[in-house]
Amino acid sequence: MAVMQATNEAASLPSLSTLSPEATTVELTSAVIADALSQLLACEPGLRSHCGEREVHRARVEIQRLRGRLRALRPVLDKAWVDRLDGELGWLAHELGALREVDVHIRRLGDRVRALPP
Repeated sequence: MAVMQATNEAASLPSLSTLSPEATTVELTSAVIADALSQLLACEPGLRSHCGEREVHRARVEIQRLRGRLRALRPVLDKAWVDRLDGELGWLAHELGALREVDVHIRRLGDRVRALPP
């Protein structure tokens, strides 16, 4: 439910591709965050359905992009909000990192098993 709400909210924000050259700082900031959030939320169905190595990697990349954008925009945003969100995103990236390590180990183990003589 929260993902659907976040997706709907992100969709209602200005898009980077539709911003005019006269866009305000608020519009630009909103569009940059909405774009990064949309990319992250696009990973969610794959994570829920089969949570493979590729999906986990993509989600981690999008989290890092969102965190980078938030840090870059920190001077024009509520610093406490950015810090809280950055902390939550950091936690999520850490958890997905552990999951990715498991995926990598499973793949490597499978490679080694397949390399064994019959």
